[in-house]
Amino acid sequence: MFGASMASLAMRIAGMGSTFGLGVVLARVLGPRDYGIYGLVISIVALTMNIALLGIPQLAVRELAVLSSRGQWQRVNALWHSFARATLIASLATAAVTIIVAAIVPAPDHGRLPGWATGAVLGIFLTRSSLQAAALRGLGALSRGQFMDLCGRPFAALAVCALCLLLHMKLDVNHALSIQLLVAAVAALVSGHWLRQVVAVGASADRMKAPHGSAQPLRDATLDRVQTQWWRASLPLGLVDIMRQLDGTYGLILIGTMAVATDVGVYRVALSCIALVAMPTNIAHVVMAPGVAKLYRKGDKAALQKLLTSVSLAISALSLAMLGGLVIIGKFAVMLVFGGAYAQAWVPLVLLCAGQMLYSLFGMGPILLAMCGEERALTAIYAISLTCGILLALLLGHVFGMVGVVGGQMLSGFMVGCLSDARARAKLGVASAFFTRAVRPAVV
Repeated sequence: MFGASMASLAMRIAGMGSTFGLGVVLARVLGPRDYGIYGLVISIVALTMNIALLGIPQLAVRELAVLSSRGQWQRVNALWHSFARATLIASLATAAVTIIVAAIVPAPDHGRLPGWATGAVLGIFLTRSSLQAAALRGLGALSRGQFMDLCGRPFAALAVCALCLLLHMKLDVNHALSIQLLVAAVAALVSGHWLRQVVAVGASADRMKAPHGSAQPLRDATLDRVQTQWWRASLPLGLVDIMRQLDGTYGLILIGTMAVATDVGVYRVALSCIALVAMPTNIAHVVMAPGVAKLYRKGDKAALQKLLTSVSLAISALSLAMLGGLVIIGKFAVMLVFGGAYAQAWVPLVLLCAGQMLYSLFGMGPILLAMCGEERALTAIYAISLTCGILLALLLGHVFGMVGVVGGQMLSGFMVGCLSDARARAKLGVASAFFTRAVRPAVV
């Protein structure tokens, strides 16, 4: 896990530099208004992608990790194809709905139909690539399961944009979205090739271990039950993914409806910078999720509690240090990198980072529930937290504008972490935060 964490850290640093560089290039070339339009389209594409994924990525990590650890590669292959078919149908449907809505609803300040059509197709490839990455992580290929999302796609998009500028080619909102579409298509092809390799190697090793003539049949009662009942777990997880994405983007959408496109661009800059503070938490959630599922299935709560406490302490300390650095030099850095037009992004940036630090105090709370079969409780937690956050953002947004909307996002993130920890302590017998203790049953 330590080695995978270091590899993930290296990829995240490289990807963060590429993503940050891409944001700087687009912000300077497009300007606050067009960059706000681009950010709004990307945010809605991300939301539709999470709808099309149906909550399968976390379920894929959980179930494929268990099946591969048991050497049941035929079931792995069958379950993967079920996941792939379902998400393909859902992504095509969401793309069609997005194009139709964009054609019907007039939005002169937020892009034209060509940009929305490109974004809709982009969502199809992003859905496929995200599902393949989750499957790779569940099968133990952690580095390849993170490479495309973390640094492969951002670096390729930055390289193509830089090449266009060097060749003095025009770069507007539609061109930027087309570049993202091209990169996402290539990433999906490469990730699919990697996934086929991993499954083929595992299946070959499984056949070598099995006695001659005793290969496991492709379909049996257990396999049929796995294939037909995964919807019961994936649908709550799908709602969680949608609400998680909405939790990160509803501020941008609310500002887009309350203010002008320039404010959306400024807020988009703040959101792009917060990735630095969120990096330790994201690394822990991605790398430790398969291990959490395995430890819980084994019933080793002592080892699981030790892991959760260590993760909570580590990411809380790192997030606090990063927040302090942004408070000190954040405003100067924003003006230096993005330009004076984005100076107002400093205040929402500091508040967003403070909210992320509060969320990191509770460690792996939401992922812990998802990996341990508490997806329905997690859905309720996100529904409650998101409702409270949006209501507060609407109330404060009309009074304080962009800063008030950030207050709602801070509340929703804190509630997700706090309620997840409370549920884990009460139902799983472990605490996700280093400063809380599990509720232990009385000894009879």
